[in-house]
Amino acid sequence: MSYNIEIIGTGSSGNAILIDDCLLIDCGLAMKKIWPTIEEKVEYLFITHRHGDHLNLAVMKKLYKLAPWRLRNNVFVNQDTLNKILAEKALEELALDYNYDHLIKPEQTYELDCQNGEHYTIETFELMHDVENQGFVITNSKGETLVFATDTNSLEKVPKAKYDYIVVEGNYDEDKLIESMTSAIFEERFRAFRNMRHLSVQQFEDFVKSHSYDHSQIYQLHESGTFGISSPLGLNNQ
Repeated sequence: MSYNIEIIGTGSSGNAILIDDCLLIDCGLAMKKIWPTIEEKVEYLFITHRHGDHLNLAVMKKLYKLAPWRLRNNVFVNQDTLNKILAEKALEELALDYNYDHLIKPEQTYELDCQNGEHYTIETFELMHDVENQGFVITNSKGETLVFATDTNSLEKVPKAKYDYIVVEGNYDEDKLIESMTSAIFEERFRAFRNMRHLSVQQFEDFVKSHSYDHSQIYQLHESGTFGISSPLGLNNQ
């Protein structure tokens, strides 16, 4: 097993997952926490969707100022996310020279080489959220597979297969959420219903059981501070 997975941040306070010191999925953290990683290690950046805990526009501005070619050629985003980036005055010129071959669409495939000598095949699939969003299946040159999905209420579009690495959200405990949905406090009910945009811990565990090998490494992402529980299946929670 050879993937090196570093969870720099996960959850509503900011998301960024570094794979093999080469591929970064999301950059929703504060500049001082995420920029050194992007500047020193990252070769390719994939952004799942436009929400602020996954996309820090200040990081995009600095990247475009210091290394514009990287933002043009090494950043992969969907159309909705690109629209948000281009709405920033400091980034609007990016529309003229962004590499639109890297505009993410469902069921897209990319072939990428990193300086670590590894070759990656990255396939996209649609996720169900309140904005355009997608997950990824990553395969390295050894044939090891990694599935990544966060901020979704369904995994129905994930390719039906077993994976060596499962990096998927398990946001809320269903019993906790149902209890809060019947609360007399409006704010608590509102927060509970908003969490239904995400995947429950029970859905996460069902997915793991049906899509993993005995040797698979499992990571639970985006656990809610209010409604979440840590699954015993997640390596990052042991």
